[in-house]
Amino acid sequence: MGNKIWILLFISLFILAGCREPENSNEIQQLIKNTDRLFVEAEVPQSSLAAIEKEENEYYSELISLDKRRAEEIGTAVAKLEDSLKSREEMMKIEENMVKKARKAWEKGRDFHAANQEEEEKARRLWAVGLKRFQAHGLLMDSYKKSIKADRKLYRLFSKKNASITDLQNAIESVNGCYKKVIQYNEEYNRATGLYVKEKNEYLLEMETEK
Repeated sequence: MGNKIWILLFISLFILAGCREPENSNEIQQLIKNTDRLFVEAEVPQSSLAAIEKEENEYYSELISLDKRRAEEIGTAVAKLEDSLKSREEMMKIEENMVKKARKAWEKGRDFHAANQEEEEKARRLWAVGLKRFQAHGLLMDSYKKSIKADRKLYRLFSKKNASITDLQNAIESVNGCYKKVIQYNEEYNRATGLYVKEKNEYLLEMETEK
């Protein structure tokens, strides 16, 4: 039987190291500050999610080590995995709601007031980069939800007495395909975050220089 891909997701999703903190804020600077605060808060469910994934990996290793004839033990192991999936969904929902709240505020912030045309152009460029970051996060969340659905289908398959090795192998390949997509969108999100941090720091530095 093939191996199931495991990733500790979101390890670098919200890297904001080296970010400048605006002092006397204009509208866009205040928007940046509030957005970054919500992303930092989202690190709490993110950390919990990674811990749950690690534990779930241990449960899965336990499951595949069991003799298929030991139905009761298999049922117990699958129940643990199902509970783990529910916990992941809960943490993901908390994180997703936090980011949606930040995105809603960011989208409303499009109608900000700038001191002059040059400042407005710089702010609008930053705003566009920030929006792409939110869009990348949305794609990541969608792919992660699909991976959980694939995991659930695989775990339940283990409980079926008539499930063949081929059935399980196909389910594992489906799960791995989903996680490869998650990894891809995770990388894209991290690149979007890096670009946002770069643009933001440059914008804040220019605002400080112009004072």
